[in-house]
Amino acid sequence: MDYNRAGFSSSKTNMSRADPSTINNKFLVGYQGWFTCPGDGTPITDNGWSHWFKGNNDRQPTTDLWPDVSQYPPSELFPVKTLMLKSGEPHPRLFSSRSPGTVHRHFHWMAKHGVDGAFLQRPLRHCIPTADRKPLHWRDSIGRLVRVAAELEHRVFAVMYDVSGVDPSIVQATLRGDWDHLIQDEHVLDSPNYLREDGRAVVCLWGFGFASTNHDPDHVRAVVSHIRRTTPGGAYIIAGVPSHWRTSNSDADPNPEFLDLWLNEFDAISPWTVGCYSNNAEADEYATLRLREDLRLLHDRKRVGKWRHVDYIPVVFPGCSGCNKSGGRRGFNSIKRDGGSFLWRQIYNACDAGVSVLYGASWDEYDEGTALMPAVAKKESLPISHHYSLMSLDEDGYNIPSDWYMRICGLAKNVLCGTLRNGPTFPLQGLLNHWETRSRRETTVSLSLEGEQSPPPYSEITSSPLSRYSTTLLLQELQSRQPHPRVVSPRLPPPLRPLPAIPISASAKSNEPPRYHPTNPSGPNVYHNSGTEAPAEEAASGVDEPPSTAEVVRKGDAASVVSLSMAMANTTVSERRPQSRHVQSFAEPTPAPNRRSEDVRSPTPKDNISLSSSLSKKERREELARELRRREEKAEAQKAKAKDSVKRRPRRDSGVGFFGTFPDIGQKFTL
Repeated sequence: MDYNRAGFSSSKTNMSRADPSTINNKFLVGYQGWFTCPGDGTPITDNGWSHWFKGNNDRQPTTDLWPDVSQYPPSELFPVKTLMLKSGEPHPRLFSSRSPGTVHRHFHWMAKHGVDGAFLQRPLRHCIPTADRKPLHWRDSIGRLVRVAAELEHRVFAVMYDVSGVDPSIVQATLRGDWDHLIQDEHVLDSPNYLREDGRAVVCLWGFGFASTNHDPDHVRAVVSHIRRTTPGGAYIIAGVPSHWRTSNSDADPNPEFLDLWLNEFDAISPWTVGCYSNNAEADEYATLRLREDLRLLHDRKRVGKWRHVDYIPVVFPGCSGCNKSGGRRGFNSIKRDGGSFLWRQIYNACDAGVSVLYGASWDEYDEGTALMPAVAKKESLPISHHYSLMSLDEDGYNIPSDWYMRICGLAKNVLCGTLRNGPTFPLQGLLNHWETRSRRETTVSLSLEGEQSPPPYSEITSSPLSRYSTTLLLQELQSRQPHPRVVSPRLPPPLRPLPAIPISASAKSNEPPRYHPTNPSGPNVYHNSGTEAPAEEAASGVDEPPSTAEVVRKGDAASVVSLSMAMANTTVSERRPQSRHVQSFAEPTPAPNRRSEDVRSPTPKDNISLSSSLSKKERREELARELRRREEKAEAQKAKAKDSVKRRPRRDSGVGFFGTFPDIGQKFTL
């Protein structure tokens, strides 16, 4: 499915669609849509830049993570005349969220990677009735583009209000008025792709109950009551709450009435966790102390049956870097992405706890460094910026493609649907084979779909005149563009380190040791027929499979097995030798290359040991043991002699790092 061109294809009607009738089993993302550039329309700010640069100074970027715009046509890009590229090209270019084709492209990526849809962010500060209506018109226009793009790509969307930064005294009136405006004037609920749960329209209220916000719980109740009363068919209302909502401390308002508010007025709770932890170990601790305890409270209430059932929607994010946006108050690359393992760890923890919905923060928020959309993959592709640091995806030492994090979102969706086994090990092989597996389920057609009847359930829902009019305009605008082909050579990223916190055997159904697939130092190492990554130590050692206990028992008792297991555990990776590919008999003088002195076995007929028949049973056992010990000592002496000769031999540098070298990249990847 080629989308490296301007005239990209829309999803065909037989492609897997996001079901707008339920929020369950969905991976949803936040969509800001707040980027503007000079020349994209009536300026929202003085110089036309919004969220790319600060104020009137287009020399001061407000984003650390730089987007990869190689897949946009020139008509959707706008030059940054104050910056230069290292490649010698005149100016870098950026996209604008006001372009219909750009918004469609962003939702096309959702469909392409398996993301179900988006929560369209609607900052309440832009909806305050004032003399300047430009911010409100801007948000309304973005909402229309999102609606059309979601309908074209068969994604779902819902409104998420952000009440932060608004005077608490006007929040109630502003929210009530704007929700009425969206229903009556914008007809947002007329879209067949607006997300619903049990027939009720989904809407999220984010930002209530945080520390130092001084919100009144009674005002929040009034807003919730108004939305339920005025929404046709009812409303499914989500509360975007602080991470410590249950205990009313830390980032949460200490007012105990908020806990009663969350549990008795809302249909779902989504704790905001961006910045709450910064690595896998802290993410595990949060999952144990907060996430699982939150779920236990909600499940206990549901089991009793006397209280309102409340769903739980965890937030996951790839990393964070907001140095330029904060003016240096926050650190550069403050929460490292670690090649995607940080994001996957959060996904694993949430799914392992039993959740059915995940919220990815966020699809396009480059200025906070949390964007999941394509970012520049290599530092040499970044613009030249002498005073402000810019970030690419290889900042942490990983050579990965620009769509890497969208692929991870697609795998998270598969876990939620039950088509992919959840596990703590980073799913490297699944990411490398992402397009091979998805191409079997997806096909594409031209965008010339005007007049084509959609199959159920979409054909059964009458679209509003606004939807039909906007779709026609968008189709005409997209079809008028000239194709802009771009050929990209395939590049595979190096394998990433496995997640260490929980071993894979913790979730295994059998107590037997796992069998390993023969590993290749220059390729991915996976559990045999499981699709999950093998431990890095085994991958580095090149061991085909663990030694059988039948081969290492001296007298057949369990104690020798335990002692051998302890000895193997204390053996370093560098001491382990690959097993020979050829089977050797015990009659040969040279032992197997990986046999250790501890690997003592019982005698067999092939050993050809003759003993006197006059010996007692006990004496025969002792004599057998002495004979085997002599043979083992002789073999060890030969092994030491061979090892000493190898040390004297000059060693060629293979150029292979800890995880090997990919031939198509030719770069060492060393952790």
